[in-house]
Amino acid sequence: MTDAGSAAALPFEDNSRDAVFAVRSLHEWLDPGLVFTELWRVLKPGGRLFVSDLRRDLSRPARDVIERWLT
Repeated sequence: MTDAGSAAALPFEDNSRDAVFAVRSLHEWLDPGLVFTELWRVLKPGGRLFVSDLRRDLSRPARDVIERWLT
């Protein structure tokens, strides 16, 4: 199943997805913290989150969120 929506306000219920994929969009997120919160919100416990972005010029807020989550 493939669904699309605003990354900051996903149109899905809490704990409703086994996996969430965000591809080539991280550099576009105005509020990465909000988007990551939404992605985690819709995942079922034990669900998989996949975020991929080949751009090296991520915004400072996006880099800050990623650095906090990786450390």
